[in-house]
Amino acid sequence: EIKRCDSLVRHSNWDPPIALTVPLNAAPGTPPEGYSYEPVCVRLDETSTDLPQQEWTTDSMTWLLPTSYDGTTVECFAATGGGSYAAIYVPVQLEATSTSTTDTTTRTY
Repeated sequence: EIKRCDSLVRHSNWDPPIALTVPLNAAPGTPPEGYSYEPVCVRLDETSTDLPQQEWTTDSMTWLLPTSYDGTTVECFAATGGGSYAAIYVPVQLEATSTSTTDTTTRTY
């Protein structure tokens, strides 16, 4: 959380964005078939004081993926500052791949 005098601070359109190092827990197990887990940075959108309208969002957030699969932090950059930040895993669909082979035969007569 970003606070000033125990009050949450919110600021928009920071240029450059604020940089945060956010802890990353272990991935939540095996992803669904055809997917992998990828860490993302999220910010609690506290624009509404009604809890049902508050939600975690990636809006105005960018991040750098950890340099290894067992990374414990994510570098986050927020153009909107204030409130709470976290790093979570989301399932990302893997791209379909295909493999083709070519055989070359040389014959001498």
